[in-house]
Amino acid sequence: YKNHEFLQAVLENTVEGIVACDASGNLTFFNHATRKFHGLPIESLPSEQWPEYYSLFSADGVTPITETEVPLFRALSGEHVSNVEMVIAPRHGSTRLVVSNGEPLFDSNGDKLGAVVVMHDITESKQIEVELQRAKYEADAANLAKSEFLSRMSHELRTPLNAILGFGQILERQALAPRDKENVGYILKGGRHLLDLINEVLDIARVEAGHMELSLEPIELREIVSEVCALMRSLAVERDISLNENVSQLGCTYIMADRQRFKQVLINLLANAIKFNHQGGHVEINHEVKASGWISVTVHDTGDGIAKDDLPKLFTPFERLNAANSNIEGTGLGLVLSQRLIAAMGGKISVESAPNQGTTFSVELPQAAPPVKFLIDSSQNAPIADGEESTEHTNCVLCIEDNLSNMKLIEAVLEMRPAWQLIPAIQGSIGLDLARRHKPDLILLDVNLPDINGKEVLSRLQQSAETKNIPVVVISADATPNQIQQLLAAGARSYLTKPLDVGQLLHILDESLRATPKNTQ
Repeated sequence: YKNHEFLQAVLENTVEGIVACDASGNLTFFNHATRKFHGLPIESLPSEQWPEYYSLFSADGVTPITETEVPLFRALSGEHVSNVEMVIAPRHGSTRLVVSNGEPLFDSNGDKLGAVVVMHDITESKQIEVELQRAKYEADAANLAKSEFLSRMSHELRTPLNAILGFGQILERQALAPRDKENVGYILKGGRHLLDLINEVLDIARVEAGHMELSLEPIELREIVSEVCALMRSLAVERDISLNENVSQLGCTYIMADRQRFKQVLINLLANAIKFNHQGGHVEINHEVKASGWISVTVHDTGDGIAKDDLPKLFTPFERLNAANSNIEGTGLGLVLSQRLIAAMGGKISVESAPNQGTTFSVELPQAAPPVKFLIDSSQNAPIADGEESTEHTNCVLCIEDNLSNMKLIEAVLEMRPAWQLIPAIQGSIGLDLARRHKPDLILLDVNLPDINGKEVLSRLQQSAETKNIPVVVISADATPNQIQQLLAAGARSYLTKPLDVGQLLHILDESLRATPKNTQ
């Protein structure tokens, strides 16, 4: 009797709903949790509540199921009921979602005794699952919106910069009076600064999305430190800051890093150390070989220093400490990008500072063995120098571009290469017709055209037997990795981003001239 009471207490107090019936289908037991699920009185008797019991079940939360669909009846018929989700809509209380598992019951002789079903309330867990799915959907939508925004922002900002920096580079290559050359320098400096800010935003987005492509290789630390310091020395002189690079201590130390990205990080750290320093202060770059096979590169300045509580804010996007009291340009993205680039290279960046004691940034990267160097005769692949003309034949380049200033820029670039003849087209349809008619040696293709999208133009060029072998170079203001990968995968030979690097375009023209010379008619 005591064992019976004990088992009864266990069954009544479990959080799972338990209901049982005899071989004739009469309810013989359901516990407190079952009554709670169905909104039945605690003192209700099973035998009196059977019709009310099954009528409250629903598969969809609206339509009651039939008696034979109730998991208990299915178990009584000999079915092993497993993980059946049902909705219970009680007359009193809130709707519950339960998952049921049921088994038929037999005695030791194999005769049927009845059936039992255990129900687990999954209402809250389902709600959490729905909320997580909703949150994921909203996050995906937000990421898509961010990607679209970055794509549009990249295009809208890079398009006018293309004309500014493009024609600035054209003027820079000409013989100008000293004052005019200085003015052109200011134009290029301002345009490149704006371009750097745009690139920082896009780079952070790429790192976050895991689309930042890195080329890790052994990098000689002394060489890159000297190169970066040479670039930053004029800024240091302008602000009366002494810059000590300590390259004599570096020896032949190599680190494993992406050369361009590591250089970008060092430039950012040095620029900050110079800009946020006292007039007459100094900046030092040092290194330390760790016992664990890591190299630590430190940049120390003698500025005001940073309070301990403010140090974490340095790596927060768009956070600029004391920006209101400073006239120094910036977006608050440089350190964030630097931290994520170093992390992507397998390293880490840290900072130590205190008020009136300056600031020290440390970058740790794996040490690397010096690479084996091979002498390569590159005389066959040397680019044609500026001003050097090819006297073989005149090649034809078709430029499909609707922006007048951009077309003028291409014309100005081609004036440096008289071996090329320009065919302009301001619409995709016109460009396709001209490509079939003239079969140019090279096609320069914008993406955002007024009639046919550049992607469609490229697709039609690839599908036509007359034009599929003509190399296509995409020139677009959209610098997002996904866009670049799509166009290259679609058949583009190269992808140049606006603002256009004039030297890079000249190199492509020279390479194309060597690869596809005209045959003498």
